[in-house]
Amino acid sequence: MKIKQKLRTSKNDLLSIGQKFFDIGLVLLPTIQPISFTSFFIALIISLKINKQNLLHDKWNLFLLLFSGFIIFNSLNLLLVNPIINNFDNFFIVIFNALKWIILFISFTSFQCYLKTNLQRINFAKYFIIGSIPIFISCFLQYWFEIYGPFKFMNGLIVWYNLPMDYYGDADGVSGLFTNQNYTGFWLSIIWPFSIYFLRQHKYIDLKKILLIFLSGFTFYLIFMTTSRSSILGVIISLPLILSIKLFIKVIIILFFFYLLIINIPEAVFIQNDIYIPKTIKILIGKIMNPNLIASNSRIEIWRNTLRLISTKPFLGYGAGLFPIIYLTLSDYNAQHAHNIILQIAFDYGVFLSIGLSVFVLILLFKTWQKISTYSNNLNFNDKPIEIYWFASALIALISQLYDVTYFDGRLSLLIWLLLAGLKTIIDEDHKMLKKLNN
Repeated sequence: MKIKQKLRTSKNDLLSIGQKFFDIGLVLLPTIQPISFTSFFIALIISLKINKQNLLHDKWNLFLLLFSGFIIFNSLNLLLVNPIINNFDNFFIVIFNALKWIILFISFTSFQCYLKTNLQRINFAKYFIIGSIPIFISCFLQYWFEIYGPFKFMNGLIVWYNLPMDYYGDADGVSGLFTNQNYTGFWLSIIWPFSIYFLRQHKYIDLKKILLIFLSGFTFYLIFMTTSRSSILGVIISLPLILSIKLFIKVIIILFFFYLLIINIPEAVFIQNDIYIPKTIKILIGKIMNPNLIASNSRIEIWRNTLRLISTKPFLGYGAGLFPIIYLTLSDYNAQHAHNIILQIAFDYGVFLSIGLSVFVLILLFKTWQKISTYSNNLNFNDKPIEIYWFASALIALISQLYDVTYFDGRLSLLIWLLLAGLKTIIDEDHKMLKKLNN
């Protein structure tokens, strides 16, 4: 009996250490990647040591094991038969991307022990927002003070980009320390539901409440400033989840009148008052409301060409990381990816893996929503639990990948799988205990 108690105490102590490394990794994820990934790796090893006996007892893990085997088989097969991969650089790209997928699968399984309770998920949201403060600062410095980088630290291991607003030729949106405004828009759109959660939890008007109002409002504003349509679409779709129906209708009406106001302001006003009335917002609205948007959108052409390529190798794909090279055989446009994660996976590894992973994620979403909706439907919208906001953030993350694949940034792909791991823990958590905690 004493031996079992000691083992349990030792296990809890080890888990507590792993939790600390997990939290450190989360806080440093957007800014200091080498230390962040090292901390996550230590947390992962600790989790595997504690839970190694239970890994194969979870059917979700068995599916990921099957997907890992399929990725390994496809990659090895492509290395043998694809002449493009004879080049050492291309060989390395294929192997690296295959290992990345497998490591993320393991992360999904291993990090659940750090997210399995309501309190752990709340702490995740806190540390996630705290670690994202440098992103807000970098966006502020980039847009309002025109302080540009890149700023390099640790011999280039850490880079904060802060690129000039016209770096890519057009009037691009705010990107901050990321290389691309779509990455920034993705990150901020994940933050926003969590910021609303903490705002609602704090009932009284004081300094903390004012700071939370500023945080949620400034986050929403910066999402639009990035001009990332996929992020904005995800936020709008998530609004009914985190707002009451009445408030949702009010927000839509306000956005509509804001649109009418913007399109009727003369161009000169935007040019002369760009700091106060950002021209990027008018550009964004013009893109969204353009009646020829679908016909003129380069993504449609990319999707069409990607489908043509997939049709020639539907079962095994072409190999991860080779899309820019192979796409040039159909078009002069320098497309770096398929701009749709489902098509991208089908191109890289074939339609079976693409369908399998899509079904895996859809079932995860469905079961999570089925779980949280059973006890949250009758709650006042101010009392909605963290699980609703977690679901909204995960939904935004997944929707954004259907229009622009930001998944290739290691920080963003890890964040996506952390959100999915959180969904899995919500499914696993005892219903009565979850309801009790949230009440």
